[in-house]
Amino acid sequence: MKAVISRNAKIDANVSFEMDSAWAQRLQLSGMGTFEDLMRAEGQRMILHRARSETHRVQLSDGQVAYVKRSLATRPLEIGKALLGGRKPQPGTHNECRACEQIGALGIATPRIIAEGQRRRGGLPWQGVFVALPLPGRPLGEFIREEPAEKVSLAMRNIVTAWTRIMEVGLCWPDLHLRHVHVLDDGQIGLLDLERVHRRNFLHCPAHRRKNVARLIKQATEGGAAPQCIQAFVEALKAAGISSGLS
Repeated sequence: MKAVISRNAKIDANVSFEMDSAWAQRLQLSGMGTFEDLMRAEGQRMILHRARSETHRVQLSDGQVAYVKRSLATRPLEIGKALLGGRKPQPGTHNECRACEQIGALGIATPRIIAEGQRRRGGLPWQGVFVALPLPGRPLGEFIREEPAEKVSLAMRNIVTAWTRIMEVGLCWPDLHLRHVHVLDDGQIGLLDLERVHRRNFLHCPAHRRKNVARLIKQATEGGAAPQCIQAFVEALKAAGISSGLS
């Protein structure tokens, strides 16, 4: 992100905030030009609400749709894990932005981040926020319902290709859900909700892979995917050396 520091942000040594220079003016005109603005921003609808995070669909003053994701508090467990691992603790939003950069660098579409900030307390992460543009393409569930089996089979194979690429660079992503996958116009795959991406742990990551596979097969089947589409996914997993857990 080619960033500029928000000039009208409240001066606070505990707050860091930056915007993509190409979007800074549009965000400011939309009342989203500071960290405090984004922590208060409410959209047309809340996409997701959890105890410590929430995501809003918002519209800029020129009609552009965007998503504001907030970390309302950082769990002590996550802070402790980072410290034990010799890493600087960060809010979940920061981790997700870095994951978007890492996975985007692999040629896999991820949401474009146009603003990002965080507030720390006592040197430790407290709150965080980012603004992202919509991921191109269509959600996998919608694609399964609307497209013929041949196109869905190609998309299922491309999921394995993208997932394998992530693992090859030493990353693990335990959140492979139907709703986190988009199919682009060329059949390639885009991914979102990447907060839990982390360096591979050979103790836990095999279990994550098995759970990911079982969950996606279940969700795709329940979503109407034809047997041949599931078979295409299973065969791609086998070719990549990943167990499907199916006999």
